[in-house]
Parts: sequence; C-alpha cells; structure tokens
Amino acid sequence: MARSIKKSKSVSQGTCALCGSAFSNAAILEHLKECRKRKNLEKTESFHIMVEDRYIPEYWLHLEISQDAKLKALDKYLRDIWLECC
Repeated sequence: MARSIKKSKSVSQGTCALCGSAFSNAAILEHLKECRKRKNLEKTESFHIMVEDRYIPEYWLHLEISQDAKLKALDKYLRDIWLECC
C-alpha cells in the first residue's frame, strides 16, 4: 500500500499508493488506518505486511494482501518492484 521512495538525511519518506500523500515510516501505519481512499475500497479479509531492508531500514513497504493470496504472488510483486533478480 505504501512504498518508500526517497531518503533524507535522517528519515525516509514514503507515498501512500492510494491517495498520494507522503509520510515517514513511523506515520504511515496511522495514515493507512484513516486514509479516505482506502476506506472506499471493498473490504476483504487481508493481512497487513511490513517489509523492511535488513541492512538499510530506510527502505520499507507496507503491503495489504488478501488472506487468499498465494505466497508466490507476494514473491513476484516484491521481485518486480524491489528485488533485483534471484
């Protein structure tokens, strides 16, 4: 749902993929609870997943995935947008 897109000297900023507003990693979770565009989406049972780089925590994602989704779909999504190859 949200992706880290730029690093500053101390706090990375991410953009909500739904409404386009920018937030720090610390603030995005609260935003996602209140995001008007998210509230307008059809509600399905889902998981909220926080992904963070082990060595560079300025790189992070907050994802929402259907409880019925396959791990293979999550793996493909992460590889397509973040990871290099294998």
